[in-house]
Amino acid sequence: MFFPQLLLLAIVGYSLSQRIDTDDRVDCELCDKSACPTDLPCLAELVLDRCSCCKVCAKVLGERCGGPESVDGRCADEYICAGKSVYDPVKEGGVGQCVCKSFDQVCGSDGVVYENECELKMESYGRVQRGLSAIEVDETDVLCLTPPFITSPPKDAFLKLDSQSELSCEAIGRPVPDIIWTKDGEELPGNHINIATRKRNGPTKFGMTSWVLLNVSPNDGGTYMCKAVNSQGETSVSVTILVPTPEDMNNNSANDVALEL
Repeated sequence: MFFPQLLLLAIVGYSLSQRIDTDDRVDCELCDKSACPTDLPCLAELVLDRCSCCKVCAKVLGERCGGPESVDGRCADEYICAGKSVYDPVKEGGVGQCVCKSFDQVCGSDGVVYENECELKMESYGRVQRGLSAIEVDETDVLCLTPPFITSPPKDAFLKLDSQSELSCEAIGRPVPDIIWTKDGEELPGNHINIATRKRNGPTKFGMTSWVLLNVSPNDGGTYMCKAVNSQGETSVSVTILVPTPEDMNNNSANDVALEL
């Protein structure tokens, strides 16, 4: 009698497990589109839910995403579901948050500079929900002209005689600014055979980076200025550079001054 009872329990257990699996499948198989939500206040496009039945709001910046069968939602097109950053996408079935794929600022048709295309589209979707016109990316950038802003200024420094040293400066603006260096009011490199200047676009789309390269001589101390200029204006930052002589190093006066910088 004992064996048939075990067999019966096994059959019942198997039947229950099959019912649970079937119920899980039915949960997605029985799609009633009439029950799907409408007029959702989304900040991005609509995507199908995990059962491919109803359309729901795609997740946006900072929102939870992923999970088994994307139960926590899918990110909008401009995003990636990441653990910590765009460089750390979650693995299959993992849970993360939506991070924008783009790091470049964009100009909107409303004349506003957005930190990235994700922010522009979130604002655009919000406007559409309020019955206003959508915001598009202005590829010409003529609507978003801005004066320069120095994002990474040079710093006061204490340079060693006969060393190879550099000063750096980064700025952004629309149009991309030019960077001009001066020393004690004189534009560089001027007649300084031991000083050179270099510049290149970047590191951001509308940025410019420039350097002063020095084979440090006794006369290189002074006030250096990084000035960023474009058609919308200019801005500048000045720093003090000290170059001690061997005598200064011996009496420690240069070190005392350097501590004040």
